[in-house]
Amino acid sequence: MKVAYLVLALPLLLAACSGQHTDVSSQQQATGEIAALKAELAANKAELELARKELEKNRSRIADLTLQLEVLRRQGDVESARVVALKDQLDVARAAERSATEKSRAFLQKNQQLEADLARQGRDYQELLNSLEPAAGSSAPSALDPAVVADKTLVVETGVSPSFIKRVYYATNRNSLNRQSSDYWKPFLLPVVALLLGVIFLFLIRRYIKERYQRRFRLTVAIGAGLLVLLTSGRGLQEALQMLQRDRGLSIQYGNEIRSAGKGAIPYQRGYVDVSIPNKREVGEVPRPQLFRFELVVDSTKHFQLDSIQPGSSEDFYAGLNKIIESDTRKSAFVFVHGFHNTFEDAAFRTAQIAHDMKFAGASIFFSWPSQGAVMDYLTDAKNVETTVVHLRAFLEELHRESGATRIHLIAHSMGSRALVQAVEDMNGRLPESNRFGQLVFAAPDIARDLLEQKIAILAQVMKGVTLYASAHDSALRLSRALQGESEQNYQRAGETYPAPMVAPPMQTVDVSEASTGHSYISDSPLMLKDLAGLLGGSRVLNQQSQNYVPAGYWMLRAQASEQEGTVWPGTQN
Repeated sequence: MKVAYLVLALPLLLAACSGQHTDVSSQQQATGEIAALKAELAANKAELELARKELEKNRSRIADLTLQLEVLRRQGDVESARVVALKDQLDVARAAERSATEKSRAFLQKNQQLEADLARQGRDYQELLNSLEPAAGSSAPSALDPAVVADKTLVVETGVSPSFIKRVYYATNRNSLNRQSSDYWKPFLLPVVALLLGVIFLFLIRRYIKERYQRRFRLTVAIGAGLLVLLTSGRGLQEALQMLQRDRGLSIQYGNEIRSAGKGAIPYQRGYVDVSIPNKREVGEVPRPQLFRFELVVDSTKHFQLDSIQPGSSEDFYAGLNKIIESDTRKSAFVFVHGFHNTFEDAAFRTAQIAHDMKFAGASIFFSWPSQGAVMDYLTDAKNVETTVVHLRAFLEELHRESGATRIHLIAHSMGSRALVQAVEDMNGRLPESNRFGQLVFAAPDIARDLLEQKIAILAQVMKGVTLYASAHDSALRLSRALQGESEQNYQRAGETYPAPMVAPPMQTVDVSEASTGHSYISDSPLMLKDLAGLLGGSRVLNQQSQNYVPAGYWMLRAQASEQEGTVWPGTQN
């Protein structure tokens, strides 16, 4: 009987030993693949750094030669042998710059691919470790333990980058920024003036305060004033240090004035930006340095950061853009037009974040107009956005003509809707029969409801579809309405739902009041991003049979409905 039991148990013992050998072999193979990827990634990073240094060297050479030619031109010397020689050298330097740019781009793409492969290997390795169940008293090999962290990702030991690069393309009618040394001191102007005025004021009324108020109250006021000055000084220091950081890391920046172009010249500049996005963040978040956390400068492992801004020619712009479009099965692109109180950097960050969080596979583009980036400059922004209409229309027509996209979606937020509405209306009748414009999306549009309603019929002739997202919790639009006039009925903004949402077929209106708060829900609301992704991807269609349809003629975006319906887009019915 014992022999029989032994015979039956022997195959099980052999299988167990074989399984343990297979597990160890799988671990060794996984660690070997990770080590090989780490070595290849390190070598590629070294090559990338050399290519970038070569690129900077060529750009510096081009700037030097251009300056020499400009000096000679101002002196009236335009045809001498020295000028000819300098022009030849400039042509050579520009050719070298193009070669270095392509080389850097290739190494950067390979770097991103290697990091993605390494992250995938890390996840597979973690799953392998999770599938193993060591016997009591035993432990996994010590050489593998340091790579495992609480969130089941490989961070340090495998070399996975804590951030990655998202490339977005841009066109802008902003001027290039010419930084002055005095700009670094401007952030400290407010705290210095506040301190001086406070000291003078207290000096003038010192006797009155001493006689009327007790010492404890006077001490409390002094501490409060000191903290206020300290806070504004800290904010000024933070702004100055980040300004210096950008100046050192970027070859070009854009300011808040309208670009000056000569007669017949293109009124906007094209290019691309590489945005560094931290891996550890929530959908909809754009982490920036916070003073209360004592974060004075940008850390790419924690915050969004502009890695580079690369303006270029039309040929370079569309060559890079069309590569991305060709890689997308839908061959699509979207153009984002930002709103009031946005710098060029703000627009780049939001476009990269929206594209990434939507998992948009096509080309991501933004048009940045010269918003001042300050709350108090609302009226200046309103003037600049009107001037932008002609420039935006010219770019959209060029994009339609030159890009290989079969669908170009247009998205406007807030005040940007004013420019986009007029630009699309002006394109009516100017486009070829093969119109490739897709969805037109207005999110929290800061435009008069009556004005937008008058233009819907024309907009629908140019675009495949028009969608309006509006909210009852948009304090920014309430303030805008107050600036226009007191009557809600006469001055209601199209992005408001009070006193009633705007309904103007064939435009489809979606009320997001129950799913978001604030003014920037186009980018910071996960439900909004999910619905927008479905709209641009063609996977959601609104109809009156949806449980979120309101008989007044619009739809509600509801978080609860999203949880119940599962795969159905919130507020929609497939």
